[in-house]
Amino acid sequence: MSRRPKSRRRLLSGVPRRLWPDAVVHHGLRVAMLLTLGVGVALLFPDGPGIRVGEYDLGVVSDRDVIAQVRFEVPQDPEILAEQRQAAEAAVPSTFEYRPAVPASVAEAIEGFFAKVDSGAAAGGATGVTGVLSMAALEASADEITLLTDSATSGRLRRTAASGARDFLSRGVITPEDAATLGDSVRIIRGGVERITSRGDVLSGREYYD
Repeated sequence: MSRRPKSRRRLLSGVPRRLWPDAVVHHGLRVAMLLTLGVGVALLFPDGPGIRVGEYDLGVVSDRDVIAQVRFEVPQDPEILAEQRQAAEAAVPSTFEYRPAVPASVAEAIEGFFAKVDSGAAAGGATGVTGVLSMAALEASADEITLLTDSATSGRLRRTAASGARDFLSRGVITPEDAATLGDSVRIIRGGVERITSRGDVLSGREYYD
């Protein structure tokens, strides 16, 4: 009974006397212990996100948001920081997506509006035109209503307005709020293709009506 524990200890720490079975059992037990230890460490200490050093290089844009897990302050003068932010924003041109269906849609709406004006003029003269303008929340002077009552004048206005919508809107029109924040250049995405153009190639809504 007392020899078995001693024999087992000799299998692990002693020098095998014979190739079979002493050497095979000796090295087999050691390999099994190493594998058990390795698996145990892996289970006790699973791989976590950790800290990856050197993952990002200077000038490379990350493909995902990089958010610090610990809040920290940037020791920067507020005025200098504001200037740097403005300079960074100015260096990046505003991006707009061109919608090719808008010019035709606006021209169609203009045609429909003048068709209602002509119908109102034919049915009730100046009173009919005034009613159409009121429904569209538009105000007009007496002279303007008189011009719209005349079918020839109304037709010329219709063609001019529809043609202007097709021509000018095809250049691109943005809101006055967006126009106030533009720099010298803008980025336009048209048909999946991006291009940089000057500010003068894009009209704001106010510039379009003027």
